[in-house]
Amino acid sequence: MISRNDILEFAGCLINGSREQSYGHPGESFANSFYYRRIAKMWSIVVGKDLDCTDVVLMLALLKVSRLSNDRTHMDSWVDLAGYAALGGELATMQLSHCSSHKKAMVKEMRNE
Repeated sequence: MISRNDILEFAGCLINGSREQSYGHPGESFANSFYYRRIAKMWSIVVGKDLDCTDVVLMLALLKVSRLSNDRTHMDSWVDLAGYAALGGELATMQLSHCSSHKKAMVKEMRNE
């Protein structure tokens, strides 16, 4: 059995290691990342609506959910889904940066302080 901690640790290694090297750092520049902006522009044409990087992460996560509905034992999809959840959470907090008191309260709540 692979534990939830193993899955999260492996996802962390990927998004902070090889995937970061391939696709760029998802930190402060994530919202301006050429890679994610390019995907958002392409998908915007298909769906007929302006999309941003957060939409890209959500849609990639949904792709993993769809794949898991076919094979729930496919560990790579579970790991990738955890990675997308982490990136999405990072994006969400970046978008809240205009309201620093709300961001601080949310982080405090997450840490059970």
